[in-house]
Amino acid sequence: MTLHKRTRDFDHADDDRPFAARVVDLEAFAAHPLTLWRECVVEGAYKLGLLVGAGYSDQFSADRVWRAAISRRGGMHFDVQDMTAMQADCAVQFERGQAEGKRSPKAVQFAFPQPDAGLFQTSRSVPRISAATLTGPFYDLVAQETANTGLPTNYLVLAWITACAGVIGTVRAVSPMPFTYSEPAILWTALVGEPSDKKSPSIDRAHKLVTEIDAELHPENERRQKNYAREKLRYQAEVKAFETAHRDADRAKRPSPTPPDEPDKPVFERLLVSNVTPEKLIALFADNPRGLVGIFDELPAFWKSFNTYAQGDGRQLALKAYGARSGQLDRVKMSEPLIAERCALSVLGGVQTDVLRKVIEGSEDDGFFARFIYVLPSVHPQKLQGSTLPLDPVRLALQRLRALDFDASGEPIVLYLEESCRDEFSAWRTKTENNSRYQGPGMKGWMAKGPGMVLRIALVLELMRWAGRPSADEPEHVSQWAFENARSLWEDALVDQAAAVFGQERSTPADEDARRLAIYLAESGERTVNASTIREGRRVKGLTRSENVKAAFHRLADASIVFPNRQRDGGTEAGRGSTGRARLDYIVNPALAEMIRRIGNPEAA
Repeated sequence: MTLHKRTRDFDHADDDRPFAARVVDLEAFAAHPLTLWRECVVEGAYKLGLLVGAGYSDQFSADRVWRAAISRRGGMHFDVQDMTAMQADCAVQFERGQAEGKRSPKAVQFAFPQPDAGLFQTSRSVPRISAATLTGPFYDLVAQETANTGLPTNYLVLAWITACAGVIGTVRAVSPMPFTYSEPAILWTALVGEPSDKKSPSIDRAHKLVTEIDAELHPENERRQKNYAREKLRYQAEVKAFETAHRDADRAKRPSPTPPDEPDKPVFERLLVSNVTPEKLIALFADNPRGLVGIFDELPAFWKSFNTYAQGDGRQLALKAYGARSGQLDRVKMSEPLIAERCALSVLGGVQTDVLRKVIEGSEDDGFFARFIYVLPSVHPQKLQGSTLPLDPVRLALQRLRALDFDASGEPIVLYLEESCRDEFSAWRTKTENNSRYQGPGMKGWMAKGPGMVLRIALVLELMRWAGRPSADEPEHVSQWAFENARSLWEDALVDQAAAVFGQERSTPADEDARRLAIYLAESGERTVNASTIREGRRVKGLTRSENVKAAFHRLADASIVFPNRQRDGGTEAGRGSTGRARLDYIVNPALAEMIRRIGNPEAA
């Protein structure tokens, strides 16, 4: 059954109900239909028996809880026979619970509500992205590299998806259906974490193999450069000859000869860029309409170069590069503007969590940061193993992706969604865009760009799957498999991670204190704890002030991790006739230790 959850502003210390009533909250079911209410009360009797049997409560308090549940029914007429039968069932279940609580103290966990793990949703417990998001040699490489090095799978999976997007570039695009909009295979991905979270090592493998693809372009670039050098020398000789012939013709009053044509500067084709200014970048775009990929150890330096460039041109150029749109750069010193028919740049890099938040908070909301995929690391403890990495099949797959080309007219080839999922995508797109309106700052824009992001990821996944199958024909559409895989990746993992980045679930100091307190309680195994004991004994780092301790316990009570239990001096529960001073203790949810263990190992969750 689903237990009643109190609001965050409820002061648990002021709750004068018996402890058992807070754990087995039967009063919350008073408004349920009669049949369901009976089932809840009978099940509640069993839970009360567990609490009494395991020594968490006594029969007097359990009886109070049960009678309060009956009275809360609000004067409803009960059939005498039905009521007698229910009382008999409750008595049987109470005795059964009491016996099981005495025999196996662990059984009492069933009486407690499940503790809320939301308090622990930090960068160490984000949803884990499975290597199975990828297929073929990319899956083999990520799975083996995770096993060899313990690098976060979240980082590796998105690093490869983004690197492959950069290799594909603008030669392929995706559209939900004919006569609508299209999205290029361009992705911006930020690996977010602390300095020790292995961001750079997670990028290194993709960076190395993309560098190899980039290096394969160099021989052709050198050949073009040599041809240009020869043509330049020829041109210079022809210019001298022309000048001589022109003077002779002028003296002889003959028509002047035609001047020679200057050879075109060679196109320097490349794939990988780093540490470039917007001015240099647009020149590279002009030579590389297919697009580029920028891989950076630290993204802030890249962001700064675009934010501080003259008159905001850099930021606008970056936004154009996400959409594969044409760009132009004008400068006083230029004889003519630099024009790129198609600007396109995929971005992959790392950034520290606090640095990212400061940059976002200090930036105008023009959609720049809403275009990034944010990836946080997940904890995946495992025994490391050393095995050879399957690099050659990945190299071959990258070469196949690079071999893709524009159509005969030099335009991107557009792949439509498979017909079987077009309606599904349209409905999901509408729902997602509607949901985005209810999000906070930053997250609102990010959610609104979700459908386009999912289409791009689906296109890349489809082509990665094809590239990993050397005998497969090039896909003619984006399959339902690719769409569902991309949507699942976005909904099940990327949304939560973006929410953490944009501060939708940012921790407060009380949350941090509560987490440390909960871990202490789980490790110590204490069943009952007093706030004063924690404060005076300095048992938890940072919890030495009364107001901080109170706030931490309040947060744990919100999460059903602890339950207030007022006791009179002498051990009797408050409200049982004793007039002694009431002491506020907290009963620890016996499921806490198991919850902490499961959070530490997502595979067990």
